[in-house]
Amino acid sequence: MAKKKTTHKIRLLKIFLSGGTFISNDGFASNANQYPRDIKQQGIELIEWYEPTEGRHKRRKLNMTDENIERTKKYLNELLGIPNEAKNSKS
Repeated sequence: MAKKKTTHKIRLLKIFLSGGTFISNDGFASNANQYPRDIKQQGIELIEWYEPTEGRHKRRKLNMTDENIERTKKYLNELLGIPNEAKNSKS
């Protein structure tokens, strides 16, 4: 189980996996810019761009490649405390 509180990361990963976008001023966390950085440090690729109407805040979404989706699901399960299946497990 993760050592620090991960509720916002879990919510953000679920938004990304559902195809949604996120901008740091969406307001569900006081320091929302830290979460995309933490997610990218797990090897998860995000697509980032600036919207002219949203000032200097980046909009982000998940790069929806199969490998990236699997990486995201694995990290989400880790945060939720769900064991990931071993790829080469013997039945």
